Amino acid sequence: MIQGLGIVFLVIILDFLTKFAVVNSSTVYHINTGGAFSLFRGQPWLLGGAVVVLLSVLTYVLINRDKIKNSPFLFFSFALFIGGSISNMLDRWLRGGVVDFIKIWLFPVFNVADLAITVGVVYILFVSLLYDRT
Repeated sequence: MIQGLGIVFLVIILDFLTKFAVVNSSTVYHINTGGAFSLFRGQPWLLGGAVVVLLSVLTYVLINRDKIKNSPFLFFSFALFIGGSISNMLDRWLRGGVVDFIKIWLFPVFNVADLAITVGVVYILFVSLLYDRT
């Protein structure tokens, strides 16, 4: 449990430090007022409510499911997802939107929290699809 909180806080700190550096430099960035791919743009309460509900469910699952607690891979994945989600939620509340600044080839602009969320989801899917579900 302590390791999970450490990962969550590490993601939040790294995300906020990179956003602080970008906003206070001459780097080009974008404020995304919606969710992933700008979904829910202009509906901050709906987006915020959905994030709070999702984080509550995931935190409950993370704490109460022995399969996840006993699988370092799944535990790490959930912690990445939760850390990234909390960081972006805090950014929305503090700035009115999420600072996106990483642009790679054809992908939409994203940030460290988005990367943590994506890696967490990919790991969860990988483990769920490839390993025994017992």
